[in-house]
Amino acid sequence: HPCIGFDTESKPTQRKGEKDKGPHLIQLATMDRAYLFPVGTGCFEKSSEMTLLLESLRSILESPSIIKVGFGLTGDDKLLRNKLGITPANMLDLGLALRPPGNKNMVGVARAVKMHLGRTFVKRKRISISDWSVPIEHLSYSQIMYAANDAQAALKVYYKTIASKEKQAEQNQKQQQQQQQQCLEEEEEEESC
Repeated sequence: HPCIGFDTESKPTQRKGEKDKGPHLIQLATMDRAYLFPVGTGCFEKSSEMTLLLESLRSILESPSIIKVGFGLTGDDKLLRNKLGITPANMLDLGLALRPPGNKNMVGVARAVKMHLGRTFVKRKRISISDWSVPIEHLSYSQIMYAANDAQAALKVYYKTIASKEKQAEQNQKQQQQQQQQCLEEEEEEESC
């Protein structure tokens, strides 16, 4: 299956009991590019461009044939459903998937990048809690890099961990099948002698 990195950003709630109005930004990533889609900024609301954007995002996010990987996706899933009517399919929360057995704490993107890629991933709190509801042209360079890196880091961790284990398992299974076939052929040869 094809796979993409995925995340969302929302303007943080400021008061107790205040409802989250996100997502304001949806991030998708391939191994060499990240794409940022403003969906809650008011700049496209109820326009033909927003309708086209949402339908394109819906076809990607609801597709069962595309794996969407990210960290802490439970909240993203709920917000997409509630605000945009998008029900994501085939999502893999790496925060849960990479959690050691018996450990109840989710693995965060920074820790996963350090553990599996050997790199430092800096997530500044100041950026994570910044206002994501502004039009995309008003996002700072730091916000854009933060959002892009979140989605792309998830994809890179996925390929380094889960995808490589799946590939190894497939190779082992093929090797076992070849060995079984070879044994059957040898048994048939012995019987014919």
